[in-house]
Amino acid sequence: MTSTPTDTAPRTSEDAAAGAPASTKEGKPAGRFARARTLAARRPDLVAAVAFLALALWTCGGLFLNPFDRVSAHNPNDQIWFEWLLEHGAYTVRHLENPLFSTRQNYPFGVNLMANTSVLGISIPLAPVTMVFGSAISYWVFLVGGLAGTAYACYHVFSRHVVTSRLAAWLGGAVIGFAPGIIHHANGQPNFSTHFLVPFLVLYAVRLGRPGFVVKDGLVLAGLVVWQFFINQEVLLITAVAAAVLTLVTIRAAWKRGPRMLGSLAIAGVVAGALLVYPMWFQFKGPQSYRGLPFEFHSWGEDLAAYVTFSRDTLAGDDYVEKLIGGTEQNTWFGWPLVLVVLVAAVLLWRRSRVARIAAITGIVFVIAGIGPEVVINGRERGIPGPWALISSGHVPVLELLQPTRLTMVVIGVVGLLVALAWDALREVKLPRRRALGMFAIAMALVPITPWIMPTMVAPKVPDFIVDDYWRAYTPPGYTVLPSPVPNNADGIWTLRYSAAGRQEFQIPHGYFIGPDENGRGWYGPVSRQTTFWVNHVAKTGRIDGRDDDLIAPTDEMKVGMKQDLIFWKVGVIVVGPHEHQRELKMLWDQVLGPGRYSHGAWIWDVRWLTVAGNR
Repeated sequence: MTSTPTDTAPRTSEDAAAGAPASTKEGKPAGRFARARTLAARRPDLVAAVAFLALALWTCGGLFLNPFDRVSAHNPNDQIWFEWLLEHGAYTVRHLENPLFSTRQNYPFGVNLMANTSVLGISIPLAPVTMVFGSAISYWVFLVGGLAGTAYACYHVFSRHVVTSRLAAWLGGAVIGFAPGIIHHANGQPNFSTHFLVPFLVLYAVRLGRPGFVVKDGLVLAGLVVWQFFINQEVLLITAVAAAVLTLVTIRAAWKRGPRMLGSLAIAGVVAGALLVYPMWFQFKGPQSYRGLPFEFHSWGEDLAAYVTFSRDTLAGDDYVEKLIGGTEQNTWFGWPLVLVVLVAAVLLWRRSRVARIAAITGIVFVIAGIGPEVVINGRERGIPGPWALISSGHVPVLELLQPTRLTMVVIGVVGLLVALAWDALREVKLPRRRALGMFAIAMALVPITPWIMPTMVAPKVPDFIVDDYWRAYTPPGYTVLPSPVPNNADGIWTLRYSAAGRQEFQIPHGYFIGPDENGRGWYGPVSRQTTFWVNHVAKTGRIDGRDDDLIAPTDEMKVGMKQDLIFWKVGVIVVGPHEHQRELKMLWDQVLGPGRYSHGAWIWDVRWLTVAGNR
């Protein structure tokens, strides 16, 4: 990429026009519009940041209405998981514990958080917010800040190093930060919508080898790598692959500064490696680590029809499109107008802009790489092998953990960059009609993919028994609280909120995570015990053993097995909060343990007498 520092770049006609004081014939200000243009010229970065923040607030407005009780309607499970992770960051800061592992879930085995999505690069900086306001608020800050921060980071890099027009840079940043794929992940997965470090990672990667900056660039790159590692390792891997492709595309220029580039890479590798060697060892060899993943993620390729389809969460989108080509991650659902504009821009800019040419080539590479093992169009496999067919066995290290569809996140960056370059180039077109037509085409292509407010839903209430710490009277040190349904990846996700609402001050059996199965292979959730199945079956269906009447009669074998599990988990108190089958769950536990007691919004069973005696 070319580098054009702001302090040496000439003022453009657009900037000069915006900066000129507008006035009437009497010398008075022309009005609010003129003052706004003057402010935009004098404080463009501030205006850009405020505009991105406003757009992020609009997109996340559904949660803001009631962040404590509302969750993503599309992906509530992952939102609850990330709220728990934010509480984990606050807990480790508050108690000075190892942030890489936690026994606050899946007692007594615990959870290897380095082998899961830990977002420690976000949860620890946000720990003060979480401790004061709770994880629901810090999740909202994470989500809004991730969207606005990503857009602003792209704007900053574009405006300083790629284009001369701040408006062009703003459009490019908006396209990337609020792309349909980014918004889709924002529905419960803020770690995949938070990429504010990625533009700087790419910038420093392509600038490696600058004379006089070998050490500085290496150290900065190392810091960025380490921070991104603790936000999202998969995005870091994808960024590294993108940087490698960029290096190959610009191999002639890279070759000239090869020794210096290698020096910076060596410094970055040594520093980042020293800081990450233990976390990486812990991830792959530490307690509760595992081999592989539950499913063959490398087979999840991108549907080629997705590129011209409008995403569900955009102005032109609708839920029905998911029924046509499947509920994929919608990483590339740009809509046909934007695809057409980007293709035309790439062709027209091919000769006049080296950056556009490099971006186009990179985009083509990642469009192909994202196809997966077989070409899919409109949700149907076409029998044509894709680039990932060569590793269809799923046993290639590292690659078996990568989803091909997520490689197309690089395409999002390419699309935003080409939009910025196209707008910037149009400002130099001498024919006003042609210039206006080009800008109108870009604007009309962006309107349909404008993000809509992400839908939310009201989550089941966490009982005051948990929120107001009444559980403490029933849970001696070393003992657990057992919410019913039992938290797991299938049926009991709502009760994981009990742990977050209790600031993780008590331990719970099971949970929502990826851990080893009986053979050490990765699996969603814990190795289930009998109680997990029986209790969650009642919670899901309202009956046991297929009975559909009001009589829930656990067998003697079930009663013995459930008591043994309570002893194994060292349960101090069982809690049944608001639930559609709360009545049936109460009947189950009543027949196993005797009548429960209603306390502060929940039915509870004090089982210290059982678990203390059983653990002697």
